[in-house]
Amino acid sequence: HKWVLETGQGVYEDGGKIKALEGIIIDITELKKRQNQILYINDHDFLTGLYNRHYYEMQKKRLEWECEAPVSILVADINGVRLTNDAFGSIAGDRLIIEAAKIMQSCCREGDVLARTGGDEFSLILPDTDREQAYGVVNDIKIACEKANAASHTENQPVSLSMGFGTKDDSAGNLEGAEKEAAEYLRRSKLF
Repeated sequence: HKWVLETGQGVYEDGGKIKALEGIIIDITELKKRQNQILYINDHDFLTGLYNRHYYEMQKKRLEWECEAPVSILVADINGVRLTNDAFGSIAGDRLIIEAAKIMQSCCREGDVLARTGGDEFSLILPDTDREQAYGVVNDIKIACEKANAASHTENQPVSLSMGFGTKDDSAGNLEGAEKEAAEYLRRSKLF
């Protein structure tokens, strides 16, 4: 398949009847590929392939505008990335971030929006998810971390995540409140 740009016009006989069509067709496949790459880069994190903060914020606004509820927001922070970077170098820290992203992504459902929103921070929008279901997702991610760490037979650092979540229970609420609740829950989780 190829993308093309086509322009043309009719060639008319003296009586006004179309005799032929003349035009030009230009192959713009490479241009389309570059446009798609730019769109991808605009919405995705270069290291993990997850969505980035820009896309995450746009999805929050969309959900606010649609007045969807319940919606939960889960925030996660990788424990020990700074220490890993200092002790083993940034490549080891990047591996830890990539592994954490894979683990979290494996626990996402269709329609969930997982984004890397900071250096070692992830945010997950869970549409149509109440508090009990969000708590279940937190537990699923913890179990997935434990399994991944147990299965890792390399010198990779184990993945340890601190997580928190908040829920917008009704259409009158807002996601900022859910996000603040999640951040406070995360802060308390980090302390322990």
